[in-house]
Amino acid sequence: MRSKILLGVAVVAVFLCSYAGKMMVAGRGLQGDTAGQPAAGGAVPRGSFSRIVSLAPSITETLFALGLGEKVVGVTQFCDYPPEAIKIPKIGGYYDPNYEAIVVLHPDLVLLLDEHQEAKKNLSSTGLRVFPVNHRTISGIVDSIDTIGTLCGREKQAIALLSDIQARVARIKRKTADLPHPPAPSPSVERGKRPHVLLSIGRSMGSGSKDACIAGKEGFYDAMIEIAGGENVYSGTAVRFPLISPEGIAKLNPDVIIDLVADIAKVPGGKQALMAEWNELKDVGAVRDGRVCILTGNHLMRPGPRFIQTVEDIAKAIHPEADWEK
Repeated sequence: MRSKILLGVAVVAVFLCSYAGKMMVAGRGLQGDTAGQPAAGGAVPRGSFSRIVSLAPSITETLFALGLGEKVVGVTQFCDYPPEAIKIPKIGGYYDPNYEAIVVLHPDLVLLLDEHQEAKKNLSSTGLRVFPVNHRTISGIVDSIDTIGTLCGREKQAIALLSDIQARVARIKRKTADLPHPPAPSPSVERGKRPHVLLSIGRSMGSGSKDACIAGKEGFYDAMIEIAGGENVYSGTAVRFPLISPEGIAKLNPDVIIDLVADIAKVPGGKQALMAEWNELKDVGAVRDGRVCILTGNHLMRPGPRFIQTVEDIAKAIHPEADWEK
């Protein structure tokens, strides 16, 4: 039986979906839930919540980033950032939350994602206040920070956090705008053109298939590549995470390959083994020109407030010629 190590594919496929590029806090009509029912007029309800349960790592990170960590009484088994979240009682997994464990915690607010339709239904039936947010897009993350801040009385913290994100986006765009030419050696990139980037978010290793799960045109990472000053090499149909063979990668012939690995410690052979796999594609421009970059860290797979750190990492990989020290 073929052995596979899929680096982050399952997590990414659940958390990261559609493309969006809005980077502003807009006064939008968001719908909240009180016992599963939308708030009147679509407005964000406000409340003094002291016992919050989070059903996703990205939500947990958002709560802590807004200074609400002391109010979080339950998180999933995958919530490991910040380190303080590890000590909080666990309510099961992302796919299979333990409803009994949640009810026993007596939360006055349960925050979950739009994808949690079954959990939303089941928890709402118990009378708990349930509120969904969208972490499938960049604009969704931005809006969720604003929304949770409003919901929990942390408006000032939300404004500060979003201002920081906006400033960092502006810095990336400023650093990568109108670069005269790609760094040598990159003869495959025409002057004035954005480098074509292949972003790998999961790979099959070992015996058998060596296919890669890459960022598609309609995916979350497509927006990140654009903000970072690159162009997604994949221009096919609107598939969020297409699976592509080595032959397919050779046909795309990207100028830059970026391999995202959440936990390099779990990869046999580490970065050296991953790089050896990529080096087999000798006819690909990125491999030939030494433009293969392996990025590590669990923030790479988390569509929470730290998404901007991922964008910065990607930008530095695409444009090492930019002065990132200033």
